[in-house]
Amino acid sequence: MRKTFVIIACYCLTVTAYSQRKLQKAIHNYYRYDPFERSFSNFISSLINDPILTNKSVVKRTDSTLFFFKGEYKDYNPFAFKAIRTEVRLAEMEVESADSIPKIDTIMAYQIIGYTFKTGNGIQAVKSEFTRFDRKYGDEFPNKTTKDLLAGGHVEGMTCNYFLGNSAISPLTVTWGNVSNNESIFVITIRLIKIQNQAMFPVLYDRNVSEPEP
Repeated sequence: MRKTFVIIACYCLTVTAYSQRKLQKAIHNYYRYDPFERSFSNFISSLINDPILTNKSVVKRTDSTLFFFKGEYKDYNPFAFKAIRTEVRLAEMEVESADSIPKIDTIMAYQIIGYTFKTGNGIQAVKSEFTRFDRKYGDEFPNKTTKDLLAGGHVEGMTCNYFLGNSAISPLTVTWGNVSNNESIFVITIRLIKIQNQAMFPVLYDRNVSEPEP
């Protein structure tokens, strides 16, 4: 029995490690900065001071506010469709433990968002990007869940959460949807935690958290 358990445990670790490599490959292909390749403070500095970002907004963490950053790229489009603008966000969020003793902690959501016009082929473009992403990266994750986004009884988008190991938090989510009468979006959300100035995947981070609204 113990031998079987060890084999299963080793297999799970191997699957998780391989999925993490696929996740980092997705980061390299879509994001300009990988938070896992450098110290977290260096990553933050590089992201905020990216010379091709415009319309930047930074809210520093205080006793009453959490960290939030967003900016728009002047000339950067990692998507297969032609985005009318590309936005990057990094947001700190509070999460509450599910333990008997409530505890507040934080997690970071790192997003890249591609906007396109809803009319014409815009909706189909973000749907196709969603399918393309799942086909290229999704099969290597041990578990994933998809959900339609409904508005007025109509499907206005879809979200897919990918999981590593037995984590209750998805480190990767992709979404397509309509955000207005004129625009549709494709969103990638990477979730991470910071430990000793290093970004880590929340593989065993048992919390409930939702991503920031685009």
